[in-house]
Amino acid sequence: LLLNREMSGQQQPQPDLMSQISGMKSSHMRSLVTTADSWSSPGGLKRKHADGGKQKKSKQKRDEVLRQMAADHHQRQQSRGSMPKMTSSTDKTSSSSSAAANFSILAKVVDLLKCRHQEGNNFPLDLAEMEEEVREKHPTFFLTSKQRAWLHHHALPNNTKVEVSDGPKYAYKPTYNLKNRKQLLKLLQRTDINGGGGILMEDIEESMPEKAKAAVASLADSIVAVTRSDKKTVFFFNDKSADLTVDEELQRLWNTVPTKEESQVTYRVV
Repeated sequence: LLLNREMSGQQQPQPDLMSQISGMKSSHMRSLVTTADSWSSPGGLKRKHADGGKQKKSKQKRDEVLRQMAADHHQRQQSRGSMPKMTSSTDKTSSSSSAAANFSILAKVVDLLKCRHQEGNNFPLDLAEMEEEVREKHPTFFLTSKQRAWLHHHALPNNTKVEVSDGPKYAYKPTYNLKNRKQLLKLLQRTDINGGGGILMEDIEESMPEKAKAAVASLADSIVAVTRSDKKTVFFFNDKSADLTVDEELQRLWNTVPTKEESQVTYRVV
């Protein structure tokens, strides 16, 4: 009997797994039924419609926010696209203004060198000395470091009217390097032989400003002066070896023949 009691105590019935699952299903079904009942009731339907309305309004608000964000993004893109154009226009204006200022500076410097040359002051000047002398005529003339570098490295060395010497120092470079009447006569002869025509009086004055008029007057028998339509005087070498006696009737006929302007003449190489 004692053994039977012990064995009966050891084999106490345990809850069956299937019964547990069945209990869980029953509990879940009761929950579903309760939920369905709550929705089927008038109050439940109201809550359902109210929740649906809230979701719809929330979606509309979200869509409106997204549209506004897209519009703002598009506007920012357009603003960014227009910025380079404004910058480019500003850069062009600044570049044009800087080029005009540099040209004005170079013109003042070259004019100073030319005036000194015409006055007989042919010794060269460095950049600081030129700036100081230009400032005597133009008190507001001041060079920046960038403008000095531009004159030193580019503008003055590449200018055909400026001669650069060691230092560097700068002097005016005339069209011709003439010192006296003999050099002028040889230049006129060489130009005539090479078919170069004549020489302008202003170039002669530029080369020998103090002696030009006297030199031209002393060569009256060897040169011929012609005044052009622009009132500038040109001197030609008078080659007397080519003097010929021409009949007056031939001269008259020659002068009656019309000639074309040089721009209308057609040249042909034979």
